[in-house]
Amino acid sequence: MDQPQEKSLVGGSYEVTIKGTTGWADFQRAGTVRILDTISEVGTTNEVNVVDLCLISGFPGAQPEAGAIWFSSNSGCDPGASAANIDLAYVEVDGQTVTVRPDELVAATLGNNFTAGSGLAAGIYAPVSGQMSITVDEGGNLTGSVDIMGYGGAGFGQIRYQAEISGNRV
Repeated sequence: MDQPQEKSLVGGSYEVTIKGTTGWADFQRAGTVRILDTISEVGTTNEVNVVDLCLISGFPGAQPEAGAIWFSSNSGCDPGASAANIDLAYVEVDGQTVTVRPDELVAATLGNNFTAGSGLAAGIYAPVSGQMSITVDEGGNLTGSVDIMGYGGAGFGQIRYQAEISGNRV
């Protein structure tokens, strides 16, 4: 039997800068990372998350912009999203680093999503593979990266989202 993972992260909200590339677009944008205690302990299909983490920048579903993203381990992490508390990802904690990997089996819910472009023709992509890793220190500094593949349906196919993340606790 696996040993339970130990939490040692500095939780809370962080104002971050996200700088990267998605598809054909380079971007730099502001966002928020939230690290919370476990949101759902029941009804999960991919194990209980040690902590829950989300990266929020823009509103990809309603206002497509290059690099806009909602990527969470649980839909309840983003206060503007579903109150259903759907477990959306696998979470691992190693010291001060948390890694989130999308659960492809729930990708179709679009609880996690990102856009590669702007305007009405921009597709919305559901992360199906890859990971986000976030490291925090006791001083409230955050660094990390996102490298995920998203699927946008038959008309859009797959696209990659890669970014570096840095910021501070608020």
